[in-house]
Amino acid sequence: MIPIMKLMSLHSSVFEMVNQEFIGEFDEWLEREEVPVDILSFSRNIQLFMQNKHVKNATVILVRYAHEQKNEDHIFVGEFHKKHILEGLYHASCFGNAGNIVVLKFKSND
Repeated sequence: MIPIMKLMSLHSSVFEMVNQEFIGEFDEWLEREEVPVDILSFSRNIQLFMQNKHVKNATVILVRYAHEQKNEDHIFVGEFHKKHILEGLYHASCFGNAGNIVVLKFKSND
């Protein structure tokens, strides 16, 4: 007997990449046009991910630190087209002045 397989689609996924040193790269991002190499590589990986025809939206959450009391956190939420990933990521730099938690929602609009 052949088993019947159901087709399932993935509506959402969460990928956690823990790198305690990476967030420090944003402190080095002094000028919008002079992007640190690691952040440039990260943005390219997001672009590659967004090029998948099955990916419509992606959310990136960058946490510098979190307070014990949630009401003390300064959370920035921004929406950006997938062509403007670096613009979104700049909000996580200390010069983007976005706060300790940055939520970036990227949309493909294709």
